[in-house]
Amino acid sequence: MKSYLDLLGHEVEDKVSDYKGVVISISYDLYGRIQADVWPRELGENGLPKQGYWLDVSRLRVVSKKPPMERPSFEQGKVAVGKKGPAKLPVKS
Repeated sequence: MKSYLDLLGHEVEDKVSDYKGVVISISYDLYGRIQADVWPRELGENGLPKQGYWLDVSRLRVVSKKPPMERPSFEQGKVAVGKKGPAKLPVKS
């Protein structure tokens, strides 16, 4: 399971559609699917992030060598016990 969490923050490309973006979330559902929420790096005309898409992890190819920001530790510390999260989502300017 940890290898899928390692996708967080990486830029990926969908093997099917060539859609590119950054993985901002990973989801495990009751039907056995493991999906990544992939948001494009570009901003929309209004200056806000464009819509992201949930894609099966099997369709993704990692295209970045390291994530643009440090990932939180989900195993220890404040994040692990649900006491910390970002006040604002980081947006590339």
